Amino acid sequence: MLTNKLRGAYKRLLLQPLRLLCSCDVPLKYWFSSVVFPHPVGIVINPGTRFGRNVWVFQNVTIGNTPKLKREYGRVGCVIEDNVIIYAGAVIIGSVKIGRDSFIGGNAVITEDIPEGTKQYNEHRRVNDD
Repeated sequence: MLTNKLRGAYKRLLLQPLRLLCSCDVPLKYWFSSVVFPHPVGIVINPGTRFGRNVWVFQNVTIGNTPKLKREYGRVGCVIEDNVIIYAGAVIIGSVKIGRDSFIGGNAVITEDIPEGTKQYNEHRRVNDD
């Protein structure tokens, strides 16, 4: 069993090349999960984020919050449900929930919860397939 010191060194050994080569700040637990990174460049993900199955995250996406938002909303991080696609340059800020089967368009800035089955292109343009 690894001690905390060895575990930290092991994580740094695996993550440091990713940070240097891809400019990614993605916790190790997401690299070997059902999250898909087709173009893993410039991605930043808060360690408190929870992902469902079959989530695609493209380049230059930021997903996160701060401890202050944790106190305000009561959630540790964002919740991204099953079958969500987050396209290049999207920013998801705060402890928001992205509903299953949703689509976040390129360069969208998300600051509030997104209902299930929604295509969100930016803060002012939302399309529901009803």
